[in-house]
Amino acid sequence: MLGATPDEADDLLQEAFLVLWRRGRFEDRGSEAAAAFVRQTGKNLLLRRRRDRGRHEALIVELAERRWRRDRGRDDGESWLTALRGCLAALQPRAREAVLRSYRGDRDGAAAALGLSPNGLKTLLQRARQALRSCVERRLGNAKLGGER
Repeated sequence: MLGATPDEADDLLQEAFLVLWRRGRFEDRGSEAAAAFVRQTGKNLLLRRRRDRGRHEALIVELAERRWRRDRGRDDGESWLTALRGCLAALQPRAREAVLRSYRGDRDGAAAALGLSPNGLKTLLQRARQALRSCVERRLGNAKLGGER
C-alpha cells in the first residue's frame, strides 16, 4: 500500500524479522499479532529508508553543485564539456554506444544490443568511464577530476 516494490517488500520483511531477532525475545501472541508487528515494522523501515534516501540524494546534489562551482573555471565548464565530447568521440564504438545508451536510460537495451549480460555492461562502462576520465584529465592539462581518490 505504501508503494514498495516486491523486492523492497521482501527486504523489509527480512529486516522486520531481524528487528524481532535483535530484541532477543519472542512471545507467540498469534498470527494476527505477528502480522501486525511485521506490517508496522515494515512500514517504519520503509519510511526511514525513503527519508534517508532523500537526505542522501540532497547531499549528493549539494556536493555536486559545490564541485561544479569550484571546478567549472571561467568558461562555466565549457572546456570540460568540449574535452568530454572529444574523448567520447575517441572511445571505441562499442564503449561509446554503451555509454550513450546507459546515460540515456537504456541500460537493458544497451546490454542486449551489445550482446552483454548486465554485469558485462557494468564492466564495460567502468572501463569506459576510466578511459574518459583519463582522456579529459589529459586534455585539461592533468587537472584531476573529482579530487583525490
